[in-house]
Amino acid sequence: TDARKLIRLGDVRSRFINRRTSDSTITGSNSAATNCATNAINNGTGLFVSGNAGCGKTMLCSIIINERAYRNKRSHFYTVTDLLDELRDFDNPLRRAEKMRLLQTTPCLVIDDLGAEYQTEWVASTLFSILDTRYKNDLMTVINSNFSLDYLSTRIKGYHGERIVRRIRELCAVTAIL
Repeated sequence: TDARKLIRLGDVRSRFINRRTSDSTITGSNSAATNCATNAINNGTGLFVSGNAGCGKTMLCSIIINERAYRNKRSHFYTVTDLLDELRDFDNPLRRAEKMRLLQTTPCLVIDDLGAEYQTEWVASTLFSILDTRYKNDLMTVINSNFSLDYLSTRIKGYHGERIVRRIRELCAVTAIL
């Protein structure tokens, strides 16, 4: 189906490729985050999800992409380390520019595991460029992290840390904790 094609193009991890909201078990500890995800799916709003490793952040973000695909809406899923690795392809500036344009303009971008990347000024500058362009174009952005936004502002290198967190707060008006 077209939804399956959009899910594959969105690069959802194979472990979560068939997950839908109807498959989720709602408990007291995840009900607020699940409601936030449902709102993001229905309204195209951004979402920042934080929580400990293994609590379901990646699955929740994958479900958002899958549900959007069944509504014929395009999305892309990247772990932050994979996203940065692809952009480091300096041998091919055209490919790098195309990838950057995709990250900045795709209707819905999911960034998985923000804060896990090795921190450099280039990393911070690149992340800010992506988030700032998405903010200016009012594009749906879903981000998850093991860290709170307050902690991320100190973890990310240089003056970009605070600016990145400010853009995340603007892009992801809703924050959920798992």
